[in-house]
Amino acid sequence: MPILPVIQMPKEPGDNDIAVVEILQEASVLPLSKGIYPQYREPSFFEDNFVSTWSQNDFARIKRMSTHSRELWQLVHAQISAMEGHFEPGECRHGIICDLRDRQAGVRHLGRGLEVTFDQADSARLAMPRSWQYELGMLASIKSNTSITLVLDALQDKYGIMAVDNFLDAFYLREQEKSWQREVWGGDLPIDNWEERLLAIKRRVKPHGYEAFALPQKTFMSLHNAYATANSIKTTLEQGGHHVTFLKDEASQVIIDRQAKLISATGKAFRIMQDTPYDKQMQSMTKAVRTVSKVASFFGRPGLEKMLDIYGDFKYIGPVFQFQNYNVNWLPPHAEIEYLDDGNIRIAIPERWILRYSARQFFAARDFNQYQYLVAEGVQGINHGYSGRDIIKQFKAWDQAYGLSILNASYDGASCKLDSLPQHIDAFVAELKRFCPDIESPDAKKQLLENKMLHFWWD
Repeated sequence: MPILPVIQMPKEPGDNDIAVVEILQEASVLPLSKGIYPQYREPSFFEDNFVSTWSQNDFARIKRMSTHSRELWQLVHAQISAMEGHFEPGECRHGIICDLRDRQAGVRHLGRGLEVTFDQADSARLAMPRSWQYELGMLASIKSNTSITLVLDALQDKYGIMAVDNFLDAFYLREQEKSWQREVWGGDLPIDNWEERLLAIKRRVKPHGYEAFALPQKTFMSLHNAYATANSIKTTLEQGGHHVTFLKDEASQVIIDRQAKLISATGKAFRIMQDTPYDKQMQSMTKAVRTVSKVASFFGRPGLEKMLDIYGDFKYIGPVFQFQNYNVNWLPPHAEIEYLDDGNIRIAIPERWILRYSARQFFAARDFNQYQYLVAEGVQGINHGYSGRDIIKQFKAWDQAYGLSILNASYDGASCKLDSLPQHIDAFVAELKRFCPDIESPDAKKQLLENKMLHFWWD
């Protein structure tokens, strides 16, 4: 599948670029980092920092440990699954293009249909050969709250595999163009009053050709071997408006065998007992799955050989150990993994201090306005009959009438602030509720009067 090149920042920054970096550095509590937006990027930036406390090396070592037996794989499977979205390129499931990529892969290999929404219909029409008259007619019939499904198997029978592949590639490129990946600057704001902080950034960077938007709130963890260092950073964060939790890791270790059985646990690492009704139910269920898989395979049922391969020697591995401050069966970040001479595995951490705090992340992009941002996020309200275009049209009307700044958005919501209040507040609130029935009522009017904020959610 063709991929458009990332729009790079200038190699030789101009006066505007230098001025913006200075503004962002002044506003961000932590140092700026360079990344890529939209969120279908390779997940090396702006990801869930609970997971990103672990390093790429941690991830590789935990995955390596999981290959030594089926039981060890099952033991750390939940942790690996959570970390894959951060460390495995292309695993991020958010954003328009990732959704298209997943759908296209499914279509090509599983014969599934390609759903085309109202907001994607223009890309499909431009990508589709003029000779596909019936399918072009189907695209023309799509309304704001409807979609159609193109059955790829049927199209391949009708027009040929190459023609369908060419259509999919062209469609994919058109959709990429709507949310072209670009390099951006990112930082983080304290949770306290982040909206006003972000608005101040937006006002200052806009004259320099930049826009700024918020990303979801994240929980950060940082590890420090020295108390003095941790306490100094804690003070800095609290002065910046962060709420910080100060924790301590004791020197701890567990030793497990290759069948994921706990041999010993010392320090603040604990043995977790497996005698709950849920554990017993799961053990019975896995035995039943193995039996069904073997019987099905014996009778040659198509496709069930794979099921037997997965579940044939499957054993339920429930809670085994827990290090204080971390999830059950999770290896702490930067844990030492030692393969002992007797075949067992030692997992250990030293004494250290942990800072845990929340932050509102933000990014600033050049030559990128707030309506391009809504398209890149794939915003839509199809459950209430609104396409992304409908939402953008309404936002532009309010922007022209009152001034409207978009702070952050997702595929089904957006947070905005008005520059001035409408003259007739009650009539405007009624208009808001018609446009978005799930708007935070009865607080919508209160928020509007207090801080001119609007929070939309088209669930």
